[in-house]
Amino acid sequence: ALGREDYRYEINYIPKKIKPVEEFLKTQGRFKHLFKEKNLEIIKEIQKTVNENFEKLAKKAQIS
Repeated sequence: ALGREDYRYEINYIPKKIKPVEEFLKTQGRFKHLFKEKNLEIIKEIQKTVNENFEKLAKKAQIS
């Protein structure tokens, strides 16, 4: 079993412009309900989570 110190993170592609999560969600009908006025805050929360997770990954990639 590999210990945590044996992992290496690498980001293979970093886009010049990161698209908002909203663009991805709009293309899929299953997320249509998120675009109703009462649910717009959910999209903001999703974007915030995506941004935070990418930043964490980027830091791990720099360290390893």
